Amino acid sequence: MLDCCWGVDQNRCFSGGIDRVVKTYDFGSSTETVLGEHEKGVKAVCWQKELGAVVSGGWDKQIKVWDARAAKCTASSEVPDKVFTMAVTSNRIVVGTANRHVWVYDVRNLKEPEQKRESSLKFQTRCIRAYPDGSGYALSSIEGRVAMEYFDPAPEFQSRSPPPPAARRHGADPVLLSFGGCPSSSSPRGVPIIQLRSVSVI
Repeated sequence: MLDCCWGVDQNRCFSGGIDRVVKTYDFGSSTETVLGEHEKGVKAVCWQKELGAVVSGGWDKQIKVWDARAAKCTASSEVPDKVFTMAVTSNRIVVGTANRHVWVYDVRNLKEPEQKRESSLKFQTRCIRAYPDGSGYALSSIEGRVAMEYFDPAPEFQSRSPPPPAARRHGADPVLLSFGGCPSSSSPRGVPIIQLRSVSVI
């Protein structure tokens, strides 16, 4: 197993792994169902509440949307490199791949990405997590830093700073708390950069 997530509640989870298969496990009935598979390992699995579906990303450079009830793929799209991480908001899918690519999709249209980006960080992307309000995402890399990104490309949004540490301690920014970070610097284009105390991301 390389990744897993809860479904609509904690009675069912979904997983993907080296065996290339996307599975669902029902804890109530203790049954496992195969939804489908990728051509290579499945690196990321997310539950998309608005679609009521599972989204998977694999080393075969594919992202796929699965109907959990019908156990079939309802949409798919090819990304430029192996998928390393993925996150979902109410209306977007954010995909982090090899070579520091970040592709943002509208959940209603996987044919073409809404945005094509490159990581603000110098090294390989490790993890992406969406902001709770859906306005952007936090991206971490293997050197132990996090970039705080907004979907709106306007400079006033991209240069926004994360809240101060005191605000985070009071629960104002759960994304930063999950990364265990503190403000450090900014990228050349003004995106706030966080230096991690730990690279263990939940």
